[in-house]
Amino acid sequence: MKTNNADVQKHTHRFSDIAAEPRRMLLPIQ
Repeated sequence: MKTNNADVQKHTHRFSDIAAEPRRMLLPIQ
């Protein structure tokens, strides 16, 4: 699964607003 850095950052930003849990999950994936 390859995603653009900008796309990932955008998703991470949105997740951060909702909860810090999903953000932690995205970090290890990179």
